[in-house]
Amino acid sequence: FFFLMIRRPPRSTQSRSSAASDVYKRQHKIPNTLVLSYLYKIYRGTLLAMMDQDEEFLFEYCEKGFADQLLQSLKHFKDQGYKLQVIEDETNINGEPIPTQTQILDSIMIKGLTIDREKNGSQTEYHKWVDSDEMGLVIFTPLKVTNTDNFVDPEQINTMYDDSNQVVVRLCVQIKSPWRYRLINPIKETIETKTDDYSWNHIAVFETQMKPPKVHKSFGRLENYMEWLGKFNFGVWKLADIDNFMRGNPLIKKDNIREKFDNELFRGSKYDPNTGFNIRSV
Repeated sequence: FFFLMIRRPPRSTQSRSSAASDVYKRQHKIPNTLVLSYLYKIYRGTLLAMMDQDEEFLFEYCEKGFADQLLQSLKHFKDQGYKLQVIEDETNINGEPIPTQTQILDSIMIKGLTIDREKNGSQTEYHKWVDSDEMGLVIFTPLKVTNTDNFVDPEQINTMYDDSNQVVVRLCVQIKSPWRYRLINPIKETIETKTDDYSWNHIAVFETQMKPPKVHKSFGRLENYMEWLGKFNFGVWKLADIDNFMRGNPLIKKDNIREKFDNELFRGSKYDPNTGFNIRSV
């Protein structure tokens, strides 16, 4: 069922410093408020695009798998004779105006993967390194670069590290917004999706494929790893998930470790992929 009918957002990680947030400071000193304003426009635009079934917008500003699932759900409702409306609540349950609020709960920088899930391998095809200080940097190194046989062909050597030099930044954002959906059934009756404990809060995951810097040549000193990552620029931001509709939409789909917790034993726990997620669990 649609994420905007969920009573409360899923559990997620708390706000903390990260390697990804350091990129803002080193690049162009981009303030979080500017980034959040842009991401909120994508969020709101996605709601309106769903109502209008605007496939062009959804595929431009949403991750492909997420957009596919949204359109599939929309088609299901349409086939059943239902219509979606997006409305703006002027007041909440206590009669107070509903402010628009956004907050970055967590951020992570992933090296070695791409936002195109079909191009990423399975968990077993990489060596995974997580920074010991939990600063939000995860590195996936393809095991093929550890095989000396792969360095025989000169042409193959030139592209051997292309995959491992890809960088993705993901943000977990809490959004409080007056915009919500309601359903119109086949006999024109309005079905309210707002319940008594509805909080207008939602958890969204945004991601961008970073643009690599030009080759850096230093004559005076060596460049450390974090300085190199800090030279990457943001690409197009895409909405990857809302309220765990895609179980956090991990970058690795094949043999993802989170699927091992999808059974009754972990139901309702912090490990249950249906009720909570952590963007650091790629």
